[in-house]
Amino acid sequence: MQLHSAHIMSPEINTRLPVLESPMENMPFNISTDQDGGRCLILTPGFQLTSLDPGQALLIGYGKYFFLHDDAHIEAINKLDGNHTDIEIAEIVSCSRDPLDILVFLHELEQMGICTDAHSNGLAREALSFWNGQDYTPAELKKLYSNGVTIHSIHSGLSKELIQKAVQRAGIQESSLSPALQIVVTHDLFDPKLDEIATQNYINKLPWLIAYPVGQFPLLSPLFIFDDGPCWTCLKYWLRVNQPVEEYIRRVKGAAALSPIQEVQPTVRLFAELAVTTVGHTILKSNNKNDHLLVLDVKTRALKHHLVKRRPQCAICGNPEFMKEQAYQPVKLNNVTKISILTKITITTSCMP
Repeated sequence: MQLHSAHIMSPEINTRLPVLESPMENMPFNISTDQDGGRCLILTPGFQLTSLDPGQALLIGYGKYFFLHDDAHIEAINKLDGNHTDIEIAEIVSCSRDPLDILVFLHELEQMGICTDAHSNGLAREALSFWNGQDYTPAELKKLYSNGVTIHSIHSGLSKELIQKAVQRAGIQESSLSPALQIVVTHDLFDPKLDEIATQNYINKLPWLIAYPVGQFPLLSPLFIFDDGPCWTCLKYWLRVNQPVEEYIRRVKGAAALSPIQEVQPTVRLFAELAVTTVGHTILKSNNKNDHLLVLDVKTRALKHHLVKRRPQCAICGNPEFMKEQAYQPVKLNNVTKISILTKITITTSCMP
């Protein structure tokens, strides 16, 4: 069965929209149920069925539009109310269609995320509705509540609690048993405890990231993965480079001269939702490598992504002797294309206003 999504481009929807249908000859899978009575299915929140002419309907949701022209399929979707199992639905509409064909149709809908198990999808309806709009399959969404995350806060306050609530609303399981990653909440990006956590997670090979939910520019660090991408030491170096005034004070007066920024609840709430959404995407991606720093400008509500480069001479993830080795390398001369002075003058004058 070929199911596709499309945007309405013309009032002539009958010829523009994809058609939902289920030819039996294209069934490359086996239908199985968890229980003898089947599974109770429900239309995924965010999708709705609108009847048109007799025997025709539109299924819409999340910018996707499907045209149905089969009474049996329309009736089957109408029964996705959480009160009927897939087998019951197949039996109800079996007068006009083979029950197995209806089971195939429902299976395809579930694979596309259009319907889901009403009792064991693992996500609250609100979370399911949100993530379904991000084009993840039901199989991928299982990662949110099967792996989970662990949250550790260095400083006291409401930050950890608000981030925990955001994690729960997003449908992400909080668990200390085999978590997918650890979220470390801090109000001071140069707290020595971060070095201790980095060392411990490096030993345990536990991916982790830093949530800094305070100040004018709260940020979410890249995901630090053992032996892959930039590490915390790399990020700390770049942060120091980009904070010359603060770094001068630390060098002259000591790290204690700068106290942690106090949390402001509206800032933490705003940042928590964005940060947790990013964490969810990181868990759901097949390749969860994330080497960007996410920075929120509270004043403009703008989000910026900054690439964090891995330093080849890093003492943790690189080669500490790299710069020394490079210093003893001989100078290599390469052939280059000679550019005439006239060409340079021409280019320069052509750029002048």
